[in-house]
Amino acid sequence: WLRKANEDVDTLNATNEMVQGVIRRRESEGIVATAVAEVGGRVREELRLGTVCTTTLPSKVKHTIKAHESDVNTVCFNIAGTMLATGSNDNTIKLWDSQTGSHKATLHGSMQAVMRVQISVDDVYVLGASNDKTTRLWTVEQGRVRHTLTGHTGKIYAGVFGPDSKKVITGSHDRTIKLWDLTKGYCTKTVFCFSSCNTLTINPDNLICSGHVDARLRFWAMRTGEQVEEMSTVHGQQITSVSFSSDGSNVLTLSRDNTLKLVDIRTYGVVKTYADPDFRNGLNWTQAAFSPDGMYVAAGGADGGVYIWEKESTKVSTVLRGHPGTVGAVAWNPQTSQLASGGKDAKVLLWSA
Repeated sequence: WLRKANEDVDTLNATNEMVQGVIRRRESEGIVATAVAEVGGRVREELRLGTVCTTTLPSKVKHTIKAHESDVNTVCFNIAGTMLATGSNDNTIKLWDSQTGSHKATLHGSMQAVMRVQISVDDVYVLGASNDKTTRLWTVEQGRVRHTLTGHTGKIYAGVFGPDSKKVITGSHDRTIKLWDLTKGYCTKTVFCFSSCNTLTINPDNLICSGHVDARLRFWAMRTGEQVEEMSTVHGQQITSVSFSSDGSNVLTLSRDNTLKLVDIRTYGVVKTYADPDFRNGLNWTQAAFSPDGMYVAAGGADGGVYIWEKESTKVSTVLRGHPGTVGAVAWNPQTSQLASGGKDAKVLLWSA
């Protein structure tokens, strides 16, 4: 079956190359416009990597939001920190004002649970990866589906924008990772990754990191789709979350073996391990996150706690209590010390210092 899977992937990629060749010939007059758009993307990225606030540990709930009708699987702030997106088993994505906790919009279209949300750097799109085997992009302004990315044959737990928000990378339980070009509207590369993909992320240098059911951590070059590195001994059970540090040099991982690891991608070695006797990872899609200044790491536990460790000492700094059951989603506001958590209680808690 491996040979057949690789043959299918090669056929898809060959077809994509042919179509792209035709488009390149027909779009030669659009080179200048494309270059301008790419420069704009780089400028937005430079703004994103600007001054970072010093994190003060959150200690209390500022807002309690009855966000959804069912489990909250994923939460994400926009780069400005003014808006929060949440995705749920009720098949919807909702947008919230992060300062007041007020509801801004509900995005419909997914036929099954939304497992991953992300807001583009320019605040134009909201990405939602779903168990219905489809990733959709809604416009923030109108709340309408603009792109529907179909092609996976299994549920999709992972989906992120590329650094310029013109590309999307998705990872599925069909054991493939797909690269999508939003300017063309179709998949440009399919990579067979040998194991169901639970999570993926990308750094400013276009290096993709993916975490898998086989407990392996894999690294890919976005431009070519080629595998750069594979790490087989980071965790003992499936990996549920990966996230890059702001400078792209470290990856934070979380596993069902109830540990978080910090991996230095310059050496592809584990440099820190985070654990606690009471911490249990209760879901196959539980997220972990760096604080904006990179001084702390956070993850939700099966006991309803949000555990926060000091990055360097690996000691638990605090455990935030507010959810009655499993917490699967956490995200730090990129501009403040605010932290959002979502769980099986269908609520989102916004924490402040």
